[in-house]
Amino acid sequence: GVNWLSFLARFGLHGVLADDMGLGKTIQTICCLASSASAARAQESEGGPATLGPRPSLVVCPPTLVGHWAAELEAALGMKRGTPGALLTPLELAGAARERAALMRSVTSATVVVTSYDSMRADAEALSALEWDYVVLDEGHAIRNHKSKMAIAAKAVGQRARHRLLLSGTPIQNRAHEMWSLFDFLMP
Repeated sequence: GVNWLSFLARFGLHGVLADDMGLGKTIQTICCLASSASAARAQESEGGPATLGPRPSLVVCPPTLVGHWAAELEAALGMKRGTPGALLTPLELAGAARERAALMRSVTSATVVVTSYDSMRADAEALSALEWDYVVLDEGHAIRNHKSKMAIAAKAVGQRARHRLLLSGTPIQNRAHEMWSLFDFLMP
């Protein structure tokens, strides 16, 4: 899985990680995010041309997993939130509209922003104006209906990302044509 994600990143490709439940899609993705953040930090410290540039990544997941993702990001590298020099610093973009609007001011100081599908849809205009390193859709089959507001918002938010990644143990839920919406997000 990690080799596959590294291959995609190296060649500027987007992809689906469709491992079965429990096989570590989250930790594999965190490895990929950490690798990208490390490369951007190294390039920045060397004073070379900022082709990678420090950009935050966005993880969109079901609301029940927002806290889990933030905890996994911290645990994976053994760092607590606010640790100076932490490679991955998560920001949970959650709560009521007013709370999220206040948190939006901190988005560029985080390396990974974690939000729910509903919050992404509600904040699509602000999120689509930002440049992302990765946009990761966990349980990406949530955008299987290409006409839904969720799928339209995900596509808009992902447009300015260097890399788009979709995680799902079950990318096809009902019909094979649902895959079209997933690939429309990845390769519009």
